[in-house]
Amino acid sequence: MYKIAITCDIDRDGRLMLRPEYHQAIADCGAIPVIVPPIDSDGLDKWLDCVSVDALLLSGGADIDPALFGEEPVAELGRVSRQRDDYEIALFRAAERRRIPVLGICRGLQVINVSRGGTLWQDMPSQCGEKFAIHDQTQPTETPVHEVNLLAGSQIAVLLGGTQVGTNSHHHQSVKTLGESLIATGTSADGTIEALEDRQANILAVQFHPERMPQMRHFFQNWLRSLR
Repeated sequence: MYKIAITCDIDRDGRLMLRPEYHQAIADCGAIPVIVPPIDSDGLDKWLDCVSVDALLLSGGADIDPALFGEEPVAELGRVSRQRDDYEIALFRAAERRRIPVLGICRGLQVINVSRGGTLWQDMPSQCGEKFAIHDQTQPTETPVHEVNLLAGSQIAVLLGGTQVGTNSHHHQSVKTLGESLIATGTSADGTIEALEDRQANILAVQFHPERMPQMRHFFQNWLRSLR
């Protein structure tokens, strides 16, 4: 039975938070979700050695500190937690060293991109135009609000079973420049990168939230099967 490490958010009071859909999606597929505490890089190495997980899921949450990709914050930047940024980047790099498969969701995609030296749009509406406000939907979270076109033969297309999918959208940040060795494998009509991967390193990430869409539960089942 697989053990899947899942990262958590940290609020302004230092409390750990995680939406239940993440661990529920993993548990529903018969795997064991294990929440990773926000400890320092040395502690994370020891944690990984002790727990011996089969894959890592980088969950969604707050914005990423733009200092990590060499920018000053814009006025529209949301809540950031440098503690979370540092712990997730260290955890991602530790997983890379161990060749542990990684799945990033929403913020998780952005963490992977920044960890590989990429940059982000800090706020899509103010920096790219108001048409990008559609990516922060007001409709119920399980409702698809735009299409994502997937690269034929990509891992994400294989897991979802097609090259076009309707997705939800809950983000105001997105990839500006891709990090090293990452390939954009999914985009929306406005050019926003919605999926990326490094197949050689078994790294996959999506900008949308499949864990909140019942019609996408097969995504997690297929991802777990791909770990074999």
